[in-house]
Amino acid sequence: MNIPDSFALHAFRKHLPHLEMELVEIPTYMHAGIIRYLLWGIPPGGFLRSVICNDFMGIVGRADGTNINHLRDYANLMSIIPGGCVGSVEKYDNWVKLNGLLGRCSCGVINGGVEPHKLDCLNEVDYGT
Repeated sequence: MNIPDSFALHAFRKHLPHLEMELVEIPTYMHAGIIRYLLWGIPPGGFLRSVICNDFMGIVGRADGTNINHLRDYANLMSIIPGGCVGSVEKYDNWVKLNGLLGRCSCGVINGGVEPHKLDCLNEVDYGT
């Protein structure tokens, strides 16, 4: 699935506005991968996958020179995003399989215990603007 950065950011601001401030401390070139994973379950690169799966050795081994200095910021972000999508390989695989947050949407009710603020039904989402 090819989702342009501007489209992903618009969708993120619509569905998860309470997380936007948490991205401020994360390097901007990582934002699109985080957003695409959260909203659509699109697998990110190896470093973000390691962060999401709570794989410390993978995080340290895959972090570039910038990301290694932001590990605390990633930990803060992971502690406040929907728990159904972070913390283990099983949660990661399930999130990808179910197409992320928007794949779980059904008339404003999120299955699997995920309850983000003010989530509209997927059928009501208009990303055309």
